[in-house]
Amino acid sequence: MMFGSYGYGHGLLGVLGAIVGFLGMLILIAIIVAVLFFLIRFLIVGTKAAQLYLDKNRTVTPAAAAVAPVAESAVEPVVEPVETTPAPAPTPPPLSTSSSSAPRKPRTPKPPVA
Repeated sequence: MMFGSYGYGHGLLGVLGAIVGFLGMLILIAIIVAVLFFLIRFLIVGTKAAQLYLDKNRTVTPAAAAVAPVAESAVEPVVEPVETTPAPAPTPPPLSTSSSSAPRKPRTPKPPVA
């Protein structure tokens, strides 16, 4: 006589436990499906937003501009030489002769004002 079932079936508590377990699993599956739905939706919307951002703010690279077809013309472009001047040599930092290289005395805190 174990748990009042007398060996016939699972009893009322067993049936109620199975129902509660089944409902719990349904709720758990619904939560997992909802989380997956929102994750996939977030990734799709985020990817679309990123693509719109890139399309709006993309700059044309010089290589892409050079690939564009150019119409042949009989007139040769005039290229004037550009005069360049060399950049001045960088000056080294000044050597300081101050006492910054000498060790300083440790500071002592001021006594509190009463």
